[in-house]
Amino acid sequence: MSTGRLLAEEYILGSNLEVRVVVGVNLEYEKTKRAVFSVWRAKQREDEVWVVETVVRNRTFRNDDDKSTTDNQTLGLRLRLEDFADEKTCQRFKAKDKSFKDRDIFVSCDEMYGYLERAEPMDETAAKAQ
Repeated sequence: MSTGRLLAEEYILGSNLEVRVVVGVNLEYEKTKRAVFSVWRAKQREDEVWVVETVVRNRTFRNDDDKSTTDNQTLGLRLRLEDFADEKTCQRFKAKDKSFKDRDIFVSCDEMYGYLERAEPMDETAAKAQ
């Protein structure tokens, strides 16, 4: 089991499900410029036991050569209201707006690549200032 998955289980199950999603980003600086993300969510099995499910595993948004990967507009990080709010809050939103069910936050891999490209120089500047 990966370190990321173990941490996700610790956060999700250790929070008594107050944390329902964990997003992990792995930046490989030593050998390559590759950047990937993974997503884990709480899921209730049929026997009503809660487990942590990997829903995205090591999706690359920057390749080894420091370039954005292909299909970066259609692939990305998708988060839902259920990831952040309790069941009652979700039900209230859905009761007020029937289309709310299908609304989620989507950050494409291309956008993630852009954020990382803008953030890295800031991090280097901050490190030099210390």
